[in-house]
Amino acid sequence: MKKIAVISTKGGVGKTTTSFNVGHGLSLNGKRVIMLDCDPQNNLAEIYDIESDEGVNALLLGKRAAMSEVRRNLFVIPSGGRRLLECEWELVKRKDREKQLSRALEDLSNCDYVILDCSSSLNLININALLFADLAIIPVAMDYFSISGLKQTFELIREVCQQTNHQLHLMGILATQFDLRTRISREIYSVLCKLFPREMFKTVIHQNTKLKESPAFGKSIYEYDITSSGARDYIKLTAEILTYEK
Repeated sequence: MKKIAVISTKGGVGKTTTSFNVGHGLSLNGKRVIMLDCDPQNNLAEIYDIESDEGVNALLLGKRAAMSEVRRNLFVIPSGGRRLLECEWELVKRKDREKQLSRALEDLSNCDYVILDCSSSLNLININALLFADLAIIPVAMDYFSISGLKQTFELIREVCQQTNHQLHLMGILATQFDLRTRISREIYSVLCKLFPREMFKTVIHQNTKLKESPAFGKSIYEYDITSSGARDYIKLTAEILTYEK
């Protein structure tokens, strides 16, 4: 079982878009996938019209969480919305507060992949997610602020791992919202490839209107428009993830 945190301290870089399209892509390849919405905004759960306030928040407090099968072999545990924020106050009082998610899911089985859609906050919820995960995908949009977000994300992961002696491997840095027509996209991507030649995914997620539209219809990009460039990009990314070995 591979546990993948999709994380960046920068918002708007495509974390949820990547989480639910990769999750569905893996399930379409016959893999059993559980997606955890670790963001209080609850966007991942909203895409699939899941209404429950007993999700990741409940797991963090040692309770049972609601899990919905949204597609064949694809399951979603919602965040709990506002309650996920509220539970952080309770977590602070607990011993081993940063390992509550790992403890809640220690007996998880019959699953090939767990995808954790993380928020952009530097909070205890994300620390729990990172300590449960064994791999990380860091999406980076093609703007200069995302470079600083990448640096902050690296610092967060390094600090969490150093303080807890946890091993979290970087699966890859994912270039998102790439537009070949713009100079800034080409420049940012070039800088990333020079700085992180081995860490970059070969796949690039191009700017695509269909990717923005599909969540409003409760569909992954494969269901919404399989002929789109967005679908082609996430099919390639899913293939890379399926062949990843660490």
